Amino acid sequence: DGGFLCSIADSVRKFGELTDNQFAAAEKAVTQQAERAARQVEWDAEKAEAADAPTGRTQVEGEVVTTKWTDGQFPAFKMMVKADTGYRVWVTVPQAIDPEKGDRVRFTATLERSNDDGTFAFGKRPAKAQIVARVEEQAA
Repeated sequence: DGGFLCSIADSVRKFGELTDNQFAAAEKAVTQQAERAARQVEWDAEKAEAADAPTGRTQVEGEVVTTKWTDGQFPAFKMMVKADTGYRVWVTVPQAIDPEKGDRVRFTATLERSNDDGTFAFGKRPAKAQIVARVEEQAA
């Protein structure tokens, strides 16, 4: 695809060898590519086992995968929650909680399943939110 590793291969063809720095960079790129491929296999396996996301007003309980401030016309603090049955929900963080990655949360929201992925839903109007367990409590 004309990426970094292709340019390294071109250098070998052109000059016959790599510098120590080029070799180290190529080795790092191959390692990162292998790690990405392994993560992708893991994600694909999780997705295959995940239940389809429900629709309508639903209680969701699961682990916070990530949190992020979003820009746009209505900036908001959002979170991705992986429900216990495997589906994922992208929803605004309710003001009642301040979750961190790894926390277990429970809330009720109106879910709308994604057109592209049956195991993913967008949440609207989250309510009755609570943090069930903090990440540091789970580790103890």
